[in-house]
Amino acid sequence: MIEVWTLVFINIMFSSSSGYQEPFIEGYWKYDTMIECFQARSVLGFEYTGNPGHFPEGTQAVCIRQEMEPA
Repeated sequence: MIEVWTLVFINIMFSSSSGYQEPFIEGYWKYDTMIECFQARSVLGFEYTGNPGHFPEGTQAVCIRQEMEPA
């Protein structure tokens, strides 16, 4: 099995179709290691707030680990 890490950026926004605040995936990126994923998460937070790893209210980014079969 190969370990893959996915960085998922989530934004909770108002949905006009449901009339509720709902989570939306704004973007996702794949990395080979946990360290690469967490470094990218820090950079993403810095781009939004100027503070590494911190995100605006209503948003968050998480690194999710998966095991995949080799191709």
